[in-house]
Amino acid sequence: IWLQGLRKQKNLHAHWDGNNSLMEERNKSAAFGTGTFPPSIDLKQIARVEQWLLTNEPPKYPFPIDAQLTAQGEKIYAQYCANCHGRNGRDFSGEYVGNVVPIDKIGTDRHRLDSYTEELAVTQNNLYAGYPWRFSHFRKTFGYANLPLDGIWLRAPYLHNGSVPTLRALLNPSAQRPAVFYRGYDVFDQTKVGFVSDITRFDDEGRSKDEPANPKQYFRFDTQVKPGGATPRDRNEGNSNVGHEGWEYGTMLSAQEKDAIVEYLKTF
Repeated sequence: IWLQGLRKQKNLHAHWDGNNSLMEERNKSAAFGTGTFPPSIDLKQIARVEQWLLTNEPPKYPFPIDAQLTAQGEKIYAQYCANCHGRNGRDFSGEYVGNVVPIDKIGTDRHRLDSYTEELAVTQNNLYAGYPWRFSHFRKTFGYANLPLDGIWLRAPYLHNGSVPTLRALLNPSAQRPAVFYRGYDVFDQTKVGFVSDITRFDDEGRSKDEPANPKQYFRFDTQVKPGGATPRDRNEGNSNVGHEGWEYGTMLSAQEKDAIVEYLKTF
């Protein structure tokens, strides 16, 4: 929801799979997805929200940042990350920023990608024929888009399916990422950058051990695919935390280098 004006200037693809590059269509489709019908759509109010989104900025990281570690991280980020995600949180320049990366290359869970078919794209583009604002830019892609990282410190959990709880975990190979964690807790992890989600901090019913008086039950997110399940939910389809790993993605860097990248990302 931040710096949409910069995205619009560069005509960056929207949605995780980059299936549209027109902000106006993206926003109208969101309105229809929440129950609006063509005769009642409030175009004036949607336009007002669009104007706000053009310049809305991400909040600044509210905790101390290590300047020396940040300087180290900036150099490493420039080498491994900038071509795909932009130079920093306000400069979205980079050879591949906004481009769709083929699923076979990025290797992340493909269920979100496969759920949007050629037929659905055609249907969406024909759905509101007769209206002057009918859709015309939806398309089927074959991967996920490289997105800018503005406000990335506040966008946990990570990857398109929210399967990685922290930035630090994302810089590890998938075999070393948490297989199970809890979502919904609002205590920020300043070291790993994300929200506290370690299963050891919650009981079997999803309640925080740190706050015994808090009755809230948090959501247990299991990334482990279970082929024998009776339903897609039982099989955890779409939850896999694989991909975005290897030398190109920085997961083979040293622990100190990874910590430096995470520190730099706090400035976004």
